[in-house]
Amino acid sequence: MRVVLTMAKLIGLLAALALVLSAGAQATSSHATLAQVAAAKLVRSCVKVTTTDKVSYAKCSGEIGTFDGIGLDIDISIPLNATTARPAIVMLHGWGQDKSYWEASSKAGDGADTWHWNNVWFVSHGWVVVNYTARGFGESCGTTDPDAKCPKGYTHLADERFEVRDTKTILAKLVDGGVAQAAKLAVTGDSYGAGQSWELALSAPWRSPKGHTLRLSAAVPKYGWTDLLDSLAPNGRATALPDQSKPHNVPFGVPKMSYISSLYAAGRAQADGRYDTNASHYGTDLDEGYARIQAGEPYDTGTDPVLAGIVASYKYRNAFSANAFLAKLKAKKAKAVPIFAIQGWTDPLFSAVQTLQMFRKLKAASAHYPIQMVFADVGHSNAQNPGWQWQPINRHAYAFLVTHVLRHRATGQIAFSFRTECAPGSTPAPVSGPWNTLANGTTTLTSTSGGTTASATANPEDGPASDPVANGGCLQKDAGTTDPGAVHYTFANASPTHLIGLPKVSLAYSLTGTDAVVGLKLWDQAPDGSKTLVTRGAYRLSTAAGDAASGTLTTYLFGNDWLFPAGDSIVLQVTQNDSPYLRADNEASSITWSGLTLALPIRG
Repeated sequence: MRVVLTMAKLIGLLAALALVLSAGAQATSSHATLAQVAAAKLVRSCVKVTTTDKVSYAKCSGEIGTFDGIGLDIDISIPLNATTARPAIVMLHGWGQDKSYWEASSKAGDGADTWHWNNVWFVSHGWVVVNYTARGFGESCGTTDPDAKCPKGYTHLADERFEVRDTKTILAKLVDGGVAQAAKLAVTGDSYGAGQSWELALSAPWRSPKGHTLRLSAAVPKYGWTDLLDSLAPNGRATALPDQSKPHNVPFGVPKMSYISSLYAAGRAQADGRYDTNASHYGTDLDEGYARIQAGEPYDTGTDPVLAGIVASYKYRNAFSANAFLAKLKAKKAKAVPIFAIQGWTDPLFSAVQTLQMFRKLKAASAHYPIQMVFADVGHSNAQNPGWQWQPINRHAYAFLVTHVLRHRATGQIAFSFRTECAPGSTPAPVSGPWNTLANGTTTLTSTSGGTTASATANPEDGPASDPVANGGCLQKDAGTTDPGAVHYTFANASPTHLIGLPKVSLAYSLTGTDAVVGLKLWDQAPDGSKTLVTRGAYRLSTAAGDAASGTLTTYLFGNDWLFPAGDSIVLQVTQNDSPYLRADNEASSITWSGLTLALPIRG
């Protein structure tokens, strides 16, 4: 009888346990996945996606309202069956692109820029990935978007009060909705998106509607700007040195006209860009701004309200102008956002100085600022963007994110430099170490010879042949392609010279006129006279802006990691006509050059 009672009790206990387990299973299945939360609170719907390399995730798509009510076209990639908030990364696209740029069908992406750097890669590693189209483009109020709110949804050209705030608003909604972890937020982007990544990294923390205090744990800008005006119209005063006091807008710089024209057109043609039409909005009426730059000299902000308004608006588009944040950082009243900056040696739009000048400002504000830098043959044309460089770069970048975002640990301060190689199959290992140690010497080349250049001299062969918009990859020309109005300084190279960094040019000059555009190009000339462009630069001489009529012009070229072989010649071309890349000067001038000092930072 005791056995029967015991068995009865056991059966009862098993039945009760079954009920408990069943209830527990129901409770577990009733827990909403992050995809379900996203579909209910943030976007329209979610679908399961399985990639060619067997990664399955939920892709949630729709429009998400930003701070001023316009809808932004968004995709959110979420790990399948995830029920708790995850680390989140926003991947910002470039100018003329859309949300699909960083989306891929496999972790390998395109094998280069997006290799292990796309929505599939990150979601396969447990991240929530945000890809959205920037305001003013495509279905985020581009010209074909019929939304009634879109007339005010035009692009503000990466303005911290609009595009940067859009990203902050999206991250706040993800955190408040329980999809993203407030303490594990990151941002990355290319070009236009990289400029915004820099701005986000150097902006103040913000609060979500539910009261979460948010800030980035890391940023990875890829070939972007820190000073947009200096990138589009350099005056030649930017430097990689600690002293960052020289203004980049006095005098107004030399417009990179082939790039400005192509970007202006691409915004509309490729992405249905909606541009502001209010002529009193100097910084966002891009039609007005483009027309003003096209009109050319004189560029005098003191007498030209349109130009003055354009220049003033750029302070909202630059990490370089984040002086309030830098002051707080110096006073230890702000926390540093770790940055992994990737810049192109061979990118003639956003050159290496864009990262280096910000590196100097950050180090001046905080000696131990957590920043790592990579310089390579990447970015805008005429960069080659080889996979053998991008793949290790992306590996380093992801390791940086893992350390700073997922583990909240610090990494050492280091810089990497990849050599530019025009010969197929050559893949030398990068140089690494603290920035100041990459080049461990200087080769100084001097000449007392000179000559005269003039703004009126045509350059019908060399100029078009070296335009980076019309020509991609290594820019080369044969011995017969010349600039008849240029002054050339040629130096025999007896032994291999490994350039790493920004060459310094000092030229004695005497200016006839009041304003002059100077184009500088450094060539590697083979024994047969053919040349390969190594780097270039631009400078504006303006007596109205305080330059002397005669003296010494000192500037830095854009830089490169380049090996001049023994037997080749190092040639500096000085011209007043580098059109169509640089806009030719309206104002007539001539310059007599009487001597050169060319300092090349080298690795011995």
